Amino acid sequence: MAEDCLHLNIFVPSSLVGDHCHVMVYIHGGGHVTGDATSALPTDLVADYGVIVVTLNYRLGYLGFLSTADAAAPGNNGLRDQVMAIQWVKDNIWAFGGNSSDITVFGHGSGASSASLLSLSPMSNGLFQKVIMMSGTAVAPWALVSKERSIENFQHLAMQLGCYPWWCTYFCYETLDLHYRVLDCFRQKEALDFDPYPLIESPGDGRFFGHFENLYAGPTCDGIFVPNTPELLLRNLTYLENNGVSSREYISGTTNEEALDAVNNAMMNHAEHEQFLTSHNMRMLAQDAAKFLYPTCTSPEVVNLIDFLYSYPRERGPEPKLHDYVDLVTDALYTYPSLEFLTMLAETSPSTNIFMYLFNYYPDIKQNETEFYNETIGTANTYDLLYFFDHIDSVNDTAGHIDLNTTSAQKMMEVYRGTLAAFAKTGNPSLPGTAWPRFDEGCRRYLSIEPEPKEGKRVFPQRMSLWQDYLPKVVENLPSWG
Repeated sequence: MAEDCLHLNIFVPSSLVGDHCHVMVYIHGGGHVTGDATSALPTDLVADYGVIVVTLNYRLGYLGFLSTADAAAPGNNGLRDQVMAIQWVKDNIWAFGGNSSDITVFGHGSGASSASLLSLSPMSNGLFQKVIMMSGTAVAPWALVSKERSIENFQHLAMQLGCYPWWCTYFCYETLDLHYRVLDCFRQKEALDFDPYPLIESPGDGRFFGHFENLYAGPTCDGIFVPNTPELLLRNLTYLENNGVSSREYISGTTNEEALDAVNNAMMNHAEHEQFLTSHNMRMLAQDAAKFLYPTCTSPEVVNLIDFLYSYPRERGPEPKLHDYVDLVTDALYTYPSLEFLTMLAETSPSTNIFMYLFNYYPDIKQNETEFYNETIGTANTYDLLYFFDHIDSVNDTAGHIDLNTTSAQKMMEVYRGTLAAFAKTGNPSLPGTAWPRFDEGCRRYLSIEPEPKEGKRVFPQRMSLWQDYLPKVVENLPSWG
């Protein structure tokens, strides 16, 4: 772990003439604590679709996102690294045959939420023209670390490195001067002293959602790079127009079963696997989802609604199914935030060019793995990257059960790469013979990305209506619960 990481890789088509090649800049995911620019190999995308792809590094963990929530360390250094890299691309990509006036920024997971935050930041005005957000947006509940959590994390690190004055063990009043003194102490430490995976007690007791409350590194609403909450920025047309947000073009999407691996891993780690899928655990999951998304109002009525929608009817007996868990976590952490970002942008700026997709693929399982996968499974988080890049380290290492050599898998690669490359080139992701409709606040059209893609209206309509339309009204009319 070090700060000497500000490098980027440039992949250029072999037969390139002039300086008009479309440019795609990739921001890797990894929860702002892991990942690097070398993990994604886009050579087929570059060769087959004639685009330049740039992958970049940025500071991670405490080195990239430490914040005191004041002027001492406002935070978001990792995002500033990303902006600096994109500025370099804009200034120099002509030398590689690239068009500096046609840059698409795209990312996956925390890389997608970063791309989303960059698109909303005044510090990115004029740097790029298009944005692709794969499984993450700025309004995802895990996209930003709260001010309170930032200060807790700063205190934890200061204690860990012996940089707090002795009296802070008993009582410590946070001041700007104290923060500057602690930061001076930090600067005397080696980079390796900054543990990339600190153990911080989390207030969350959720099997999935408590993990996100434990975030110690990530972007913050600092009033500068991120001037206000993404929700408020997206509702402010004047801000969107003045900072180039509304003039960009956007695609956002998720896979059909983002949480599949997370739920499977939780079940495997449970003391008794067969007792994981119980009504009690499903209700606890609904309660944690309510607490995570509506922290000021975790009413029993809200919990009942979530539990009922996701776990009934129970056709196979009295207990919920695995996919009930998967759907709930997928929607709360990925699908709903993606839809909400696009909906707010479309409502505020109807003329902005916006598209939505669902990566709706059920992958083929290798013959020797079928005994472990005895029911149809969808595409888990990050597994869609198998169909976009030639190789992605963190995914290929864990997806050995998926057969990428079948006819349908090869077709998915063609469709996924083709649509997103078409968007980067023209602002329209439609392939020949397939019309991808613009997203609007009324019909909320999207493209279901399959071997034979097709148009859809209102992705997972009943589930999304619960989060977008019904629960906000319920919460608004209920008193807060402790």
